[in-house]
Amino acid sequence: GGGEPKNFLVRNHYYFNEEINPDTTRSLIINLHEVALTITNACIETGNKPADIELHINSNGGSLSDALQIVQVIKDIQGGKACQIGDALVPIKVNTHIEGEADSGASLIACVGNHRTCSKYAMSLIHPMRAMDVMPKTQEEQEVAIANNKNWNKIYKGVYLEHSKLTEEQLDTMFKTETYYTPEQLVEFGLVDEVV
Repeated sequence: GGGEPKNFLVRNHYYFNEEINPDTTRSLIINLHEVALTITNACIETGNKPADIELHINSNGGSLSDALQIVQVIKDIQGGKACQIGDALVPIKVNTHIEGEADSGASLIACVGNHRTCSKYAMSLIHPMRAMDVMPKTQEEQEVAIANNKNWNKIYKGVYLEHSKLTEEQLDTMFKTETYYTPEQLVEFGLVDEVV
């Protein structure tokens, strides 16, 4: 019927307005999969190409490991691994929209979208992973904590390097401070495609 496109507009827009933690991550992942399945079923029924998922982000970040899990799920949906029709994979575009702020891990999620926008009223904070809360006691524990942090930051940087125009040198400089970047800077860095 004529109402379907409007329903899709509602169903494939997900607003993520929370801190990234295990509960909000689980909720987002479940919703992304449910939307992807709804879109795939609509393809089977109508024969039309899949609609896009629109992920609206306003988050001050949170858990890095949870953010990286969300990044992987988005890439699985984009690659067609989340939905299949028979043996055929159904790639679904996940477009990301920064509205308000996309800080820390949320900026990672935003940068992996197929088409990425940033509101002219929004900003994004990029910084290195912070040390774990527990203060290591011995020198050995401190050295291990530093090594762990370096390894996490390497993974973190890898996402930015894969999905932007940034070089490792630029990221190293950016990781020395906690800086909010404007929509125009995000476009210049290749972290978003357009300011809206």
